Amino acid sequence: MTTAWSHLPNAAYIDRILADVKVNPDDWEVVWQEFWDKGLAMTFASARKAAWNEYDDLRKAVIHTINTTDSIISLPAFAYSAACYPIMSLIAWPDSGAYLSLSRDQVRVLAALGDQRAILMLPAVMAFAKSRELV
Repeated sequence: MTTAWSHLPNAAYIDRILADVKVNPDDWEVVWQEFWDKGLAMTFASARKAAWNEYDDLRKAVIHTINTTDSIISLPAFAYSAACYPIMSLIAWPDSGAYLSLSRDQVRVLAALGDQRAILMLPAVMAFAKSRELV
């Protein structure tokens, strides 16, 4: 299937996030709640702005497509938010997919150091770790 993002280097990662958030929305909601509880919303806002500025037109096209995909529209709001941030990073920066191979702790440290890719990818890394814990 061809999508608005299928030509991107990180298309497989975007597909992976969309598939996982659809199957495990509760994990993604828990992850998002952790960020709000820890006061990280402002950090995400700054990183999101950097990603948007990187590839604004592409971001708009991809996010519009994702927003009109039935599988994500029906998600709980927090799960949707938790999935959109890593997707934005994957759109803006081709090397963002590499963060998915790192541990939660590694990505947390990078995020704490201000690495904007790590900040945006952290929800996906945490949600994927939660999914693996259940197996």
